[in-house]
Amino acid sequence: LGLAAAIGVFTLCMLSAVQVRHPGASFKVLMACSNLPRWLQCIPDVAVFFMCIFGGQASYYIVVGDAAHTACAYFLGTTPSRHVWIALAALCVGPLALRRKLDELRCANRVSLAATVLLAAGITARALKSETLGGMRAGADDAELIQHGH
Repeated sequence: LGLAAAIGVFTLCMLSAVQVRHPGASFKVLMACSNLPRWLQCIPDVAVFFMCIFGGQASYYIVVGDAAHTACAYFLGTTPSRHVWIALAALCVGPLALRRKLDELRCANRVSLAATVLLAAGITARALKSETLGGMRAGADDAELIQHGH
């Protein structure tokens, strides 16, 4: 991971030096102007790929697997394994990762904002519904889920 970070810092320094001479250039053009051999020009892409997969993406899949499994167990009483939820999340997010432009993600951004607002509203409603105003109190269903490790 340290090596990938060092390669990333070196690449950013190299690209910023080239950017001064070629303003407005794209990443591909900057790499072509860098005089690096063609096989070395893919190293920044590979470093970013591994940092994304092992850095943030794996933690998102873990959270989705645990949260979806627990939520379905709470509401439905039964649920598929967490591996199914992780696979479903990957199938939903995979096509978004292949978009060429960030402008194409506007719809996904709106959906995620709506889901966040809905989640916040649900948590607020449950907190207001609870008997204590100082915070949420775990009910019998919550204690049972926690006890069984779901």
